[in-house]
Amino acid sequence: RSKLSYQSGSHAYLGAQAPYPGNGAFNGYSSYYGAPQGAEMRIAQLESELIRQQEQYQTDVDSLRHALDESVQALATCASAIETMCADSLSSGSAVGGFPDERAIAEWQKAATALWEAASLGRSALTSSEAARGAAA
Repeated sequence: RSKLSYQSGSHAYLGAQAPYPGNGAFNGYSSYYGAPQGAEMRIAQLESELIRQQEQYQTDVDSLRHALDESVQALATCASAIETMCADSLSSGSAVGGFPDERAIAEWQKAATALWEAASLGRSALTSSEAARGAAA
């Protein structure tokens, strides 16, 4: 055979033996892709580690989702309480937060608005992550 003809297990154009089963370059090739047995074991170890990390990631995500959900509920509760306090104060003419003027009521209402916006943002994050989670399943 000439050096340029096909030779099983060799790089004819380089004139050198390729590391394929049967030519002795590596000991113990056994997979379809020609990986050594040690590489198969390493792949299995890496797959196992990946599964473990995915499970830990999911645990972390579930914990954070729960915390965000609780925070959203707390924000909405606080905003509602502030709005009720302001409405009661305006209808009875009493002081809000120890300040007898309408400027204080306006500040409390701004705080309530900020809390509602934060709660809305949190709800939006929860909703979009649930949708992404459903699409991935």
